[in-house]
Amino acid sequence: MSSSERDGLDSVCARLEAVADAGPDAVDDEQCRRLFAAAFRLLAARAIDGKTTEPFVQDTPVNATDVVVVTSMLLEQQNLEVFELALWQSLGGRPWAGRMA
Repeated sequence: MSSSERDGLDSVCARLEAVADAGPDAVDDEQCRRLFAAAFRLLAARAIDGKTTEPFVQDTPVNATDVVVVTSMLLEQQNLEVFELALWQSLGGRPWAGRMA
């Protein structure tokens, strides 16, 4: 990826952060789902490839409640139970786990 493409992505990230700061009514449901799905797929692919160690940059205004709410939504939509997530993790389903800070 060229430096101009990376600069373009930095601009997109800044714009998305501004949208998030504007509150939940800044986008409609469809837009929110599309943005989340794209970022989610990219983060998952990077984690699987060992290229990402943490999902958020330092000082990101994401709190524990945000994480639990979204995690619960993801588990429910995919018809997964917390037990299944714990089982997957206990069976070595976290190749990135040793790299988490």
